[in-house]
Amino acid sequence: MTPSDAQRSVLDKIDEQAIAKLLVDLVNIGSPTGEEGNIARFLVERFENMGLKAFLQEADQDRYNAVGIIEGDGTGFSLMFNGHLDTTFTGREKVGLRGGWGLLPTASSGAEAVTEGGRIYGLGATNMKGGIAAFVSAAEAIKKAGIKLRGDLITAGVIGEIIMAPVDDYSEPKLRGYTRGTHYLVTHGVTADMAVVAEPTGGVIRLGHFGPQWVKISTYGVTANTVYAGEVVSSIDRMLRIIAAVKQWIPGYQEKIYNRSPHMKTKPAVRISAIHGGAPWRLARPAGTCSIYLDIRTNQPPPELKREIVKLLRKVKEEVGAEDPDFDFDVDFYLTQPGAEIDPEHPLVSGTQEAHQLVHNATPEKTYSAIDSDASVLTHFGIPAINYGPRPMDASTRTGGREYQNIEDVVNVAKVFALLALDVCSREA
Repeated sequence: MTPSDAQRSVLDKIDEQAIAKLLVDLVNIGSPTGEEGNIARFLVERFENMGLKAFLQEADQDRYNAVGIIEGDGTGFSLMFNGHLDTTFTGREKVGLRGGWGLLPTASSGAEAVTEGGRIYGLGATNMKGGIAAFVSAAEAIKKAGIKLRGDLITAGVIGEIIMAPVDDYSEPKLRGYTRGTHYLVTHGVTADMAVVAEPTGGVIRLGHFGPQWVKISTYGVTANTVYAGEVVSSIDRMLRIIAAVKQWIPGYQEKIYNRSPHMKTKPAVRISAIHGGAPWRLARPAGTCSIYLDIRTNQPPPELKREIVKLLRKVKEEVGAEDPDFDFDVDFYLTQPGAEIDPEHPLVSGTQEAHQLVHNATPEKTYSAIDSDASVLTHFGIPAINYGPRPMDASTRTGGREYQNIEDVVNVAKVFALLALDVCSREA
């Protein structure tokens, strides 16, 4: 398969040095969740300089989606490239690495980009400023090539995708995350016939994924002085029973959900991610309440999942019986999100596959995952969506190492995006 004249004219406008500079610029603008204002303003200015219709959407206080559109003639299909502006970390927190802060313990203290040997390191480089750099560059190449499109090509940088949710005492506005920006985007006029979420998939087409359900389980005890500990029941001791039951439940639950959707070849992910109980500064008065927080990535409806968890905990209550007659619990959901899935035969999938084939001379892998994305919102607002974007395929970017992108990977994804946009937005609707 060889590219057409129009495809060649666009691919010739994709410049590696310009893409590298754009990614460095994006990384150098710190944008943890809740602090996306500056990077959104940067992108809108970039869109305006490219000759796109450009505007900001204030999706939260001083938090903006950045939208740029190459308008078609109104006769063709529209395509949206979608990417989140917020970064997984701030660069200030510890992430479990001895002697290191953030994701850049040896190269940088935060949002400062570092270029080394064909790679760009920095917070957000992997997730997902590399993807944003790729689709902005693709749109810029189409504009420079003077290609007239039938349908609109939309580039959208959105706030608040990183999974955060206010709960208990943690209620700051900056914690309003997970799909907040894309939900605002599509409910305030920016929609498309189909969409690509440029998540870091390593050039793999992700056809679908599960959605997160965040569950808080609480149990209760008596806040008595330590010297009377033998006479009262501790909420922490009760929680230890619950933790044991939950851990025993997980493997069977994963197998059950896997068998419901065998074509996805993906088991749900379940983890006890946080625990809270008591005051370290007042140990003489132990915890009256103890809570654990579960992150469950599944395609099971939340009401059904809640019934299953309650059934499990009632069994624990029956088992303690007369030994602990006052044993009780609460189950609360504070984040629920559906998954996403696209028909493997959808034109968006075949178009991405053909574009990938032209760039790489190889057929891309197609997968499903427990990792979630803004495709969940797009899909459930009637916009078929896939995940596809650049990512280094070693383990370091998954296990707390330094975030980075290979410049070559970002360039190749930009080429795929440009070819896909030409395909979709040139089709008569």
